[in-house]
Parts: sequence; C-alpha cells; structure tokens
Amino acid sequence: MIMFFSSVFGTHNRAGEIIYKRLQGTNFEITIITFTEINNNNADRDTLELIFGDGTSAKVARTTKQPNYNNYQNIQRNTYVTQHLYGGTGTYLLSVLDPNRNGGVVNIPNSIERKFYIESYLNITLGSSNNSAVLTRDPIAFACNGIPFYYNPGAYDPDGDSLHFEMVPCKADFGLDIPDYKFPDATKEFSIDPNNGILTWDSPITAGEYNVAIRISEYRKVITANG
Repeated sequence: MIMFFSSVFGTHNRAGEIIYKRLQGTNFEITIITFTEINNNNADRDTLELIFGDGTSAKVARTTKQPNYNNYQNIQRNTYVTQHLYGGTGTYLLSVLDPNRNGGVVNIPNSIERKFYIESYLNITLGSSNNSAVLTRDPIAFACNGIPFYYNPGAYDPDGDSLHFEMVPCKADFGLDIPDYKFPDATKEFSIDPNNGILTWDSPITAGEYNVAIRISEYRKVITANG
C-alpha cells in the first residue's frame, strides 16, 4: 500500500493498494483501490491497466467512484474489480502504474514527474488457499506540526497468517525505487512497529504532503507429516 499525510492538496494520485481473494482453484478476484483528487478531470481514470504477473494484463473498469469519500474534502475513492485465472502454481507480481502522482510532495523531489506505482505479490501453492491481507483503515491521514502522530492500517489476514510491516521507498517506473526518495523528517523518530503495524511520527517538522509506502508481508507456519 501507499499512503499520504497532508495539510495541502495536489494533482491526482494520493494513495492506493491492490488486494486479492481466491475464488476457486487458481481463479482470483483482484481489487485495485485508489484515492485521487476530485477536481482533476484530465487524470480521472475510468479504467486502469493491471499487470497480472503471468505475462498478461487487462484494462480493468472502475466499479465504484465515491467523491468526498468519508468526508475527506476533494478526495475520491475509486474501486476497480476483476477476475483472473492463473495457469498454475507460482509467485506472481500484480502491479499498476499511472502517470499522475501529486505535485509538491515534500519527500519526493519533483514528484509530479514521478509515476504512481503500487504492487502486490500473489503466491499460489498446491492444496492451500491464499488471500491478501485486508486493510480496514484508509491510507489517508492528517498530522500536525510538533505533535506526535500515530497511524495503523488495521490490517488482518483472512487466512490467519502472521503479518510483518515495514516502510519501504515509494516506487515509480518499472517498480523501481524513486531516486532521492526519503522518509519524512521528524524531531525524534519516524518508524513502524514490524509486528502490529503502528506507524509513529514523533513529530512532524515541515507542513506539506508526504508519501509513504508500507510493505505488508504474510507468513504461514506449515506442518508436514513424515512419510
């Protein structure tokens, strides 16, 4: 997922995530969720191209558009849902790349020229089900200068897998780290608890919009019988 903290508004893409749910066998329902600026009609997307990670891709139509979502002024929540049948077991990288990222992001130099990229790995194995972690809190938050700020994505795994959280650089073209990206400055610390996902910003220094990417990994204990 990628999230943003802000006290100002910018150009288009603000935050997003890709989640998936196993339907049957190697058939999966895949959902793209993005948070965008309402007033930029030139960058409003009725469809997004989803790379499935198996050498194929598809234009996924938007299923819902929610302006001023959850009373966030000028912010729109977009949902794109599709299904995809994979040819077999393996690890597949789902990804979405969009040209329009917000301008003026403090911790991304020349952010308006950096494309917006999100990804999610899907691991298909024999005899077991795998669904992505589900996030119950919006990746949008507002912090205040000089005041400790805390955020938790509210992630859980439908399969009961253990989750691990870490902050990683935001990515752009080809899924590569954005050059000169840096984590937000803080008077004391900017960190995330790897076990419970609580992000601590103690405390913000400069007002503005910031982008942060959180990688959520899942781990499963597998017990096999001796034959």
